[in-house]
Amino acid sequence: MNNKGFTMVEVLATFVIMALIIGIAFPAIDSFYKENSKRKYELYETALKTAGKLYVDQYDRDLWVNGTQSCVKIEYKDILCEGLIKKFENGSAGEKVDENNTYVNAIKKQDGSVVYEVHLAVKKSNKIMYTSSGKITSGCSTSCIKGCCSGSCEGTC
Repeated sequence: MNNKGFTMVEVLATFVIMALIIGIAFPAIDSFYKENSKRKYELYETALKTAGKLYVDQYDRDLWVNGTQSCVKIEYKDILCEGLIKKFENGSAGEKVDENNTYVNAIKKQDGSVVYEVHLAVKKSNKIMYTSSGKITSGCSTSCIKGCCSGSCEGTC
């Protein structure tokens, strides 16, 4: 009798067991990956909100003209221009912030407090991969400080 190898039944049993383990583990790994992907966007939203607060602190007098304006839309490019946040680019995945649809609304309440709403849109090859899910106030006027909202921030901020 030759005992130098495995029988076909032993090999097949090993493959079946491995397939079962992979079948059970794969959905958990996939779910973990998707949850982490969503989490990176949520963390960037938090950073955008903080950058919006810094922007309002920096330009408080210019934003609330005569105290009449109650809502200001701070464009993503203005926040970048001021150096308040790093540009989000996930090069390996090809994801970038949709600069035309990413902004922070600063809403001044009657008591003087300011509430911030963040709208983040991330795209990959012109396909939207993620958008914020929170309530967004419409009708906020766009902040134009130092001409940054014109799109040509070079040397103006």
